[in-house]
Amino acid sequence: MKRALAMSEQLEEQNLNMPAKTLDGLKAKIRCAEAWAGGEVASISIDGLAADIMFSIIEDIESMSVAHIS
Repeated sequence: MKRALAMSEQLEEQNLNMPAKTLDGLKAKIRCAEAWAGGEVASISIDGLAADIMFSIIEDIESMSVAHIS
């Protein structure tokens, strides 16, 4: 069980730190946040992995928008 939890945490960290460059990438980050939150993310608290992922998604969308404009 500890190994599975450690692997899950490692995947979540990779998901957080890897910029999404496609809509599918953004959807994967959303699914990760929902899994961590135990369901649909209805709000973002100041701390926690779900919040970190949501802020990462916002950054990814901003980067995708800038790349599209350039």
